[in-house]
Amino acid sequence: MAGLDSIAQASGRGNRNGEGVIKNTYIIDLEEETLGSLEDIKLGKDCTVNVLDEYRRNAEIFDNNLLSPKAIQRYYTYFYNEGVIENKLFSETRKNIVISRGMSVYSASLGTSGECDVVKFHKCKDGISLKGKKRTL
Repeated sequence: MAGLDSIAQASGRGNRNGEGVIKNTYIIDLEEETLGSLEDIKLGKDCTVNVLDEYRRNAEIFDNNLLSPKAIQRYYTYFYNEGVIENKLFSETRKNIVISRGMSVYSASLGTSGECDVVKFHKCKDGISLKGKKRTL
């Protein structure tokens, strides 16, 4: 099972141009699915399960639509609740890749700043030193 945001995206692909009839989307939870070190995927799944449980108990709170703005908002409230995403998933290392989330960025030449959802640092022969990392990427 995926996060509700991914389910909504996949559901939209069934009728991308709005020219066909509305089709059903099925959510499948594989019993033996192993997510291993995919913490963000596991978190999305857990948050989706919470929303599905609420929907089963009282669909009216989501306007009887699992993909309503209220349902999606509830999903993201669970996902970002109490700093869970920042604390557990701020940075992770997979082989020679460091994945950072919520990274603030600034460009003096462009005169702009912002925050990136996800930034991946890949190992290269020239390498750079990352603050808080023992090895050079």
